[in-house]
Amino acid sequence: MILGVEVMQQLSTGYSDWAVVHFVCDYVRRVDKNNKKRHGGGFGFRQAVIKRLATRRARTSRHWQNKLGQYSLLYHSSAGNCLSWLTGRLLEPKVVRLPREVKVAVLRSFKESGGRLAVGRSLDSRLRWACDRFLPPSTQLQSDTHWKTRAHTHTVLVWHIATTMCDHLDAAAAADDDENGADRLVATRLSGYCAYLLAFVPEMLPDHSYMATLVLDAAVQEARKHLVDATAMANKCKKLRVLGESSGGGRDGILMDGARLGSQLMAASYDTRRRWKLLAEVWAELVLFLAPSENADAHAESLARGGEFMTHIWALLTHAGILDRDPEAAAPPAGATAV
Repeated sequence: MILGVEVMQQLSTGYSDWAVVHFVCDYVRRVDKNNKKRHGGGFGFRQAVIKRLATRRARTSRHWQNKLGQYSLLYHSSAGNCLSWLTGRLLEPKVVRLPREVKVAVLRSFKESGGRLAVGRSLDSRLRWACDRFLPPSTQLQSDTHWKTRAHTHTVLVWHIATTMCDHLDAAAAADDDENGADRLVATRLSGYCAYLLAFVPEMLPDHSYMATLVLDAAVQEARKHLVDATAMANKCKKLRVLGESSGGGRDGILMDGARLGSQLMAASYDTRRRWKLLAEVWAELVLFLAPSENADAHAESLARGGEFMTHIWALLTHAGILDRDPEAAAPPAGATAV
């Protein structure tokens, strides 16, 4: 029996992923300058086995599907959505194709950043508060002196709520406006994707996964409390706009911050094109800002399941030598000029 176990171990080791890579490298080295293959030591048999293994794995392995997971906090917070309420985040998320416009927007933002990741370059003074990660002393979640900054999860959810509001309230946007349509697509897809990461893959984001889950769950409960009498998404967004317009400048929670931001974006001072251009720029900056991570294991595990768009961004930034973010770069200085 022991001999049988040893034989199985040798077979599994000899034809593991790393062994296949080693054999392929060995095969390449066995090609001489005249492009003639020099098989020796029984390599012809190994070549046949490797070819069969590679073909089988190509059929069964899960590769990058060029898609984005999507999650909507307002939809899943519906008290009338019994299935969502009972299952939480156990169901498979919605998946959509990754648009080319999203890739272009993220790469353009990366190029314009000059390697300094920040969120809010295009914001004027009226909206810059929504990228402020510093907690006022009266609203800190803990009295611990180390608890000084607002969680990244808070910023993501505030902009996610505001983007959802704009998407459902801005029904008058011209469908034939290609420029506005591209910006809107970028903003809504990245908004849903970042919310999906919080709900399903929080370990890829800067905040501790436990903290991110707590913040998201608190936001869902807050939405259920304030939107208990609204079921349709349009009605939820209309009620949030009213709440946002009546909200003061204080911090009343993630939902109220999102409602306030959404109401400001829907104000007359921001026309449709400017609104979606701004949202697209913020989301492209935000997804880049969230990408640096020391948790390489999370990305490796994700690759085994087919990979995430965030893993591609993380690899791009790592290749460029960007391994961390400036802890105070969530928004430019108050006196900075908006682009």
